[in-house]
Amino acid sequence: MCVIVAPRDAGSEPSSYVRGRAKTGHFCTPTVEKQIINTEKAPKATRRYYSQAVKAGGFVFVSGLTAHDLNGEIVGVGDAKAQAIQTFTNVKAVVEEAGSTLEDVVKVTVYVTNIDDLAKVAEARDQFFSKSPTASATVEVKGLAHKDMLIEVEAIAIARGG
Repeated sequence: MCVIVAPRDAGSEPSSYVRGRAKTGHFCTPTVEKQIINTEKAPKATRRYYSQAVKAGGFVFVSGLTAHDLNGEIVGVGDAKAQAIQTFTNVKAVVEEAGSTLEDVVKVTVYVTNIDDLAKVAEARDQFFSKSPTASATVEVKGLAHKDMLIEVEAIAIARGG
């Protein structure tokens, strides 16, 4: 995308500033391509308006994934650790489909319906990210898309390969 910035009339503010000085001219930003990532090794996206992940700008942005198995059933109803293991398994499958690995994951956001389950979720998470810790946020939420879901995970990874 390119923008042409022209000076304004004398006495008015210029239309662009660079390091405190008025700047005019032709400016371009690189075009970023977007690649949709979907894999058969993780549950399909349940709505047509989102994908399992999007690869863009050197990163893989993984959608919020839950503890569904390949048949669409919720794994570990009532068991936060079992749900966390399934959810991180799904994240791994999507990241790998994008050509990256869990070691490339730089940020994870975990949504839990009960903060008291955090130790169980952390125990499961350690099985997947013990070699390469990520930046992280954990958020307790009132509920997720289904009453039996206890955890949802989003991730951002460095894009590699393919």
